[in-house]
Amino acid sequence: MSKQIFTRLTLAFILFLSLAAFKVQGQATIQTDLLDYPPGSTAIITGTGFQPGETVTLQVVHVDGDSLGTDPQYHQPLTTVADASGNISSSWWVPNDGDALGANFRLEVTGQSSGLHAEWFFTDGAGDGSIVISPLSICSGNTGTSLIFSFRSKSGASYGTTSQ
Repeated sequence: MSKQIFTRLTLAFILFLSLAAFKVQGQATIQTDLLDYPPGSTAIITGTGFQPGETVTLQVVHVDGDSLGTDPQYHQPLTTVADASGNISSSWWVPNDGDALGANFRLEVTGQSSGLHAEWFFTDGAGDGSIVISPLSICSGNTGTSLIFSFRSKSGASYGTTSQ
């Protein structure tokens, strides 16, 4: 009987260690606040699932052709540190020169101690989207009226709304 109990306890312990190892490994995620950006804008990056206090390396590369493109200075690795919950945040300036216009990008992140890796894809819009201005007309001398500008890419992604 004691051998049977020992075997069951051993199996339970192995199962516990397996589940603990799975929990430690986890799954990292990464994303940007938009899927498409106008040149010269800033991509806001957030991620989850890293180890608390872990240094995480981020790099944005071109999907097609040379991964660093013709403007490699904008594609150097960045680092950030995960907070107490394993979350990260950073930003990347979308170049307004070089070959970024109309490009497809891959954001790659890797936890330096955990080895956890995640990827996210986004684009730098080709700039042939639309602008909506509302209202269409204002009478001279009119006060208290503001113009609202809404910007959208060709793919329909919103670049935001501003008013004047």
